[in-house]
Amino acid sequence: MGLFRRKKPTKEDEGWKYYKMALDEKGRNTRLELEYTQKAIELGERHAMCHLASYYLDHCPTDKEKVREATELMAQAESMGALLDCRRLGYAYALQGLYDKSFPRYLKGAEEGDSFCQFCTGLYYKNGQGVEQDYAKAIYWYEMARTMTPDPTGGGFCRPDCYGFIPDLQLCMCHFKLGELQKAEHYNQLAEQLKPEDQTVLHNKTYFESLRTT
Repeated sequence: MGLFRRKKPTKEDEGWKYYKMALDEKGRNTRLELEYTQKAIELGERHAMCHLASYYLDHCPTDKEKVREATELMAQAESMGALLDCRRLGYAYALQGLYDKSFPRYLKGAEEGDSFCQFCTGLYYKNGQGVEQDYAKAIYWYEMARTMTPDPTGGGFCRPDCYGFIPDLQLCMCHFKLGELQKAEHYNQLAEQLKPEDQTVLHNKTYFESLRTT
């Protein structure tokens, strides 16, 4: 018999092993990726819970049961100490129409400097979703979002229009609602520079021009 005994793997060790195996199969064999992820989750691996939740949100956003399960997985992972992506959980709640739960997640991400969350926070303040409507606060967060650089690692959350064109149009609307017509026209002009043939931009342009002829 040897002098040293091999340490028996713990449940946590096994869970981490299956999670790493799942990551190795990502983009190569989806069946094995999901199989290993499920085994890791059964062993209590919190990172695997987030991994499966992300898979559901990326591939099954219209499946209500999958979205609900994704939300529960992330909540469970968070209770076990996992650091969650505010984009993901905010998005999961939004898909279910739970804006009162989605907004705080986006706001947290916005305050941490996430540009997509800043855009969504502006949108929620503008529309009064999950929070009292406040055009001034919407303007603040849209301005923050438009100064950021798109994150290429954001996957489906990385939409260039969310960092320029759409915030410009939304800023035009917010300033218009506040009666700040000069600022509203300025942001429509910025949007026009990005998409000169956009129908909304052209409609706004015609409207602002009509104000100077009446």
